[in-house]
Amino acid sequence: MPTKADLWFIKELDVDSDPVTTEEPEPHQRPGTCLLGASAESIGQLHSYALDNFNYDIKTVEIEDIRGRQNEFSLGVQGFTYQPWADAPELDWQKQEDIEKIFLPAAKKYANRILREQGVGPIKLIHVCHWRMRTTAPPELTTAPAPLHQQIMRDKMAKIRPSTKVHVDWSADGVMDQLYATFGWEVADRFIGKYRVQIVNVWKPLVDVVHDYPLACVDTRTVKQTDLFPLDILTPGSPTILKRRRGYVVKYSPRYRFYYLDKMTKNEVCMMKIFDSSMDIGGCSPHVAFKQENPESSLRESIEVRLAVFSEY
Repeated sequence: MPTKADLWFIKELDVDSDPVTTEEPEPHQRPGTCLLGASAESIGQLHSYALDNFNYDIKTVEIEDIRGRQNEFSLGVQGFTYQPWADAPELDWQKQEDIEKIFLPAAKKYANRILREQGVGPIKLIHVCHWRMRTTAPPELTTAPAPLHQQIMRDKMAKIRPSTKVHVDWSADGVMDQLYATFGWEVADRFIGKYRVQIVNVWKPLVDVVHDYPLACVDTRTVKQTDLFPLDILTPGSPTILKRRRGYVVKYSPRYRFYYLDKMTKNEVCMMKIFDSSMDIGGCSPHVAFKQENPESSLRESIEVRLAVFSEY
């Protein structure tokens, strides 16, 4: 049975900012977010919040539970898939070394298998571009000698809040930024010219069961390019420099079809596409965390790994 939730979408901009224009808009015309936060050392959390230069529309939407028919959904059709991961590694999630040496290689191997099962391949390379943990645990605001918001980028183990705004983590331009920064211009151009490039998120709960703020994905077939507005996301890179990441914020449409997996467990995974060079709109599935009514537990902790996948067309 579908559930209903209030989700945040970008309100139509007043300026002339057609998201499909080939001209780069002026900085003051682009939607932008500056991420800030406060540390809670006792739980390793950053209560992140944003300063935005645009307004939101809050819309009540239906979100359909696909429990029992997960096999009807795939990365190649809807842009996302919910899959079991019975042998997911158990480890101390407070140890960054264990995450990087045990979990990330396992996530790459798991993604390789699921992608091949869903018709992708031959896969030439899978590279971990990004990973982050999130939590809904209440933050304890503390003071520190340095600006606290700088920890968002500096401390990989600091957990941040789930996003309740419908979004895509990287835009097409943001993907290119990341590939060039990771591989260099020459190698990235060679890969982009030769292989199919996908950016895929692997999202896994860390709690036994997710009762609140589950992850919902939009069927990519219900999304048009004109629904996606390029978003500049600014995060502290140093005390004097802001780093820019480019994503999409999403305008509401009654066309959208939202889906989630109710009571998702730590032995289940959601994989969603952020970008696909083989599809006209980049093959992205906008996604969001949403508040459940009367959840059995409010705690939701998760880890998300973003992978660059290079394969034959």
